[in-house]
Amino acid sequence: MVHFAPVSAQNVPSKGKVFLDCHALTTSYSYTQLYGDVAGCLTDAGFILARSADDANWTIQVNGSTGKMKETTYGSTTWYFTEVIATIMIDRGAYASRVFETNITLKGSYNTDYDDAALDAYRRLTPQICETILRQISH
Repeated sequence: MVHFAPVSAQNVPSKGKVFLDCHALTTSYSYTQLYGDVAGCLTDAGFILARSADDANWTIQVNGSTGKMKETTYGSTTWYFTEVIATIMIDRGAYASRVFETNITLKGSYNTDYDDAALDAYRRLTPQICETILRQISH
């Protein structure tokens, strides 16, 4: 009978180290979940998160901002609308050479307040942010 040693995470080759600098704002507070969501998609794709830009193959900056657009009342329900803009900047190494930069914009809406409308937009925008980053650094 042949026994195989279990594959450990250390034996799986990584795709490289990434330093992630991610900041996102709603209309009144920082949305820290975006960092965790983007970090999760990077690690799921085989990248290792670096503690500093100096230790990374890639430096990725994601900055999200939210603007209030309008509120509309239908009967007894008020809907709040926001626009979230996520700026993605990707550099090789420690901010050494910018290889990609873009803005992704999405409108959000919710019936409680502007912050929840922003969260709606961030939640739907996160897969696009991850896909954009992975498309740029996975070649």
